[in-house]
Amino acid sequence: MPSHHPGPRSGQWPAPVRWAPVPGSQFAVGYLPLPPAVAGVAVGALVAGAVSVLVMLFASALGLAGAEQGWGGWVAGAFGVLAFLLGAAAVSLGSLGLRQLRQAAAVGEASGPLKGRGMAISGLVCGAVGALGAVAAVVLTLTLQLG
Repeated sequence: MPSHHPGPRSGQWPAPVRWAPVPGSQFAVGYLPLPPAVAGVAVGALVAGAVSVLVMLFASALGLAGAEQGWGGWVAGAFGVLAFLLGAAAVSLGSLGLRQLRQAAAVGEASGPLKGRGMAISGLVCGAVGALGAVAAVVLTLTLQLG
C-alpha cells in the first residue's frame, strides 16, 4: 500500500520572511512573503477618471447638438457638473493613491508589496482632462447657444 502524507511537501512553500516566537512554547510562526496587492485607491482613481472623460464627451456631444435649439446649455451644464465632480474625485484619489504607494514603499516589505502607480497617475490625468474638458464644453455650448 502506498504511503500517503497529507499536507504540503517541503519544497512547495517559499522561505518565510520572518519568524515570530509563540510565547510560552518552543514553537514559532513563520510569515510567508505576500504577493503584490493593488492599491484600491489607485483603482478608484482610474475608474472615476475614465468615467469623468466619458461623461465629459457625452456632455459635449449633447450640448453641441442642442445648442441651436436652446436646450444644449442645460444638458451640457448638468452633465458637466457630474463630469467635473468625477474628475475632482479622480484627481483626489489619484494623489492619495500616489501618497499611499510612497508610504508603502518607505515601510518596505513588512506589510507586503503594493502596486498601482500607473493606475493612480492615469486616474489623476484622466480626472484632470475630464474636469477641465467639462468646463470647456459648458463654456463652448453656452457661447454657441447665447451667441
